[in-house]
Amino acid sequence: MPTSEFAEMTQAERDARAVELMTEAGYGPGGETLNFDILFNTSDAHQSIAVVIGQMWKQKPGVETTLANREWQTFLDARGTQQYELARAGWCADYNEASSFLDIMQSDSGYNDSKFVTAGFDALLAEARLAEDPLPLYQHAEAILVQEFLLIPIHFYSTVL
Repeated sequence: MPTSEFAEMTQAERDARAVELMTEAGYGPGGETLNFDILFNTSDAHQSIAVVIGQMWKQKPGVETTLANREWQTFLDARGTQQYELARAGWCADYNEASSFLDIMQSDSGYNDSKFVTAGFDALLAEARLAEDPLPLYQHAEAILVQEFLLIPIHFYSTVL
């Protein structure tokens, strides 16, 4: 996946930039406290991750979070109708190709719960389907996601075969 400017920063630089951006938006010292819910489906592992995220955001930039645990179908309904501020998501590839992950972010995908739509992304994926070498097109699409979509990769599932 392409890198972003934040990937090149130290943790201290990221923390400082987060506080700077929050201050510009009117949050933090001298401003309002930023509050939001973290939506996740019922699972001890997902709850543990949400708790740690909430603690980290409270310690560093001073964000207040509320854990919003939902049973699977209620979680899917909330996410599918954009009734969340931050939501857990996960995906396992059906096949060994970048499109298995990128296709879910197409504007008309039923899995695109965020309703992410941006110029050129869908066209790149359509062109990649017909390209002899789709890799550069996939890399360009990934770069768009890194720049224009808020995504926080936490971990990757793996299986030992």
